[in-house]
Amino acid sequence: MDPTAVIGVLIQAQKQAEELLNAVRGAKHKKSVWYSFCKELGDHVAAIVPLLDAVLEEVKGGGHSRATTDAIEDALNSLDASVQEGTKLILQCQDSSAFRLYFRGSELREKFRQVAERIARCLRVLPLAALRSTIATEKNVADISRQLEHARFELSEEDHALLQATNHAIGQQGQRSEAQHDNVMSLLQQFEKRLDMKVADMRTELRANAGDDAVDLGAKEEKFMSQIATLLQSDSACSMG
Repeated sequence: MDPTAVIGVLIQAQKQAEELLNAVRGAKHKKSVWYSFCKELGDHVAAIVPLLDAVLEEVKGGGHSRATTDAIEDALNSLDASVQEGTKLILQCQDSSAFRLYFRGSELREKFRQVAERIARCLRVLPLAALRSTIATEKNVADISRQLEHARFELSEEDHALLQATNHAIGQQGQRSEAQHDNVMSLLQQFEKRLDMKVADMRTELRANAGDDAVDLGAKEEKFMSQIATLLQSDSACSMG
């Protein structure tokens, strides 16, 4: 059986894996919430690269049945698509601002988890036994797949606490006590430090993205961003009062 076709798919899978790793390496804001998600996915994909190298070398040797090469090709086509989806997600994060990404942490985590699970499924259907893979290689694939399936992409405790505090502050917007004002000011200072972004710049972005003609925002996100805008505007009014 001529292995040319499956070799081409293997090389493409290697290329996609390298593109994802390059996207992670090229991150501009390594302190942002999303970077930890991207790096975690990148670490898992980096572990796949040696496996692809080993499979490529064996396939080049030929002698495999049509069923085996077809199974490899199908698995790698799916892997290629899943890794490419991960790369797009990383680049999408890079193109968004730190402020918007901060409030999309839960949504991003779920997307990263879905990509990781799809990659794991692709690895599990590779016909390693038919490739005469060693027990060590099979264990390696099983370990990588298990790690991908259990990848959590969690927010840090600090970020989780800050988001909870913000949600609580939003719920207390109607109050104008001195304590509430101090709490809001403290949150804004924490946001400035965490996102390396001035409140004035946050307001500018919110005006652009939380209005009636907002684009590329889901209904849930748009509502939440609008609440944050109200919180900031209320704080501005208190400060001038």
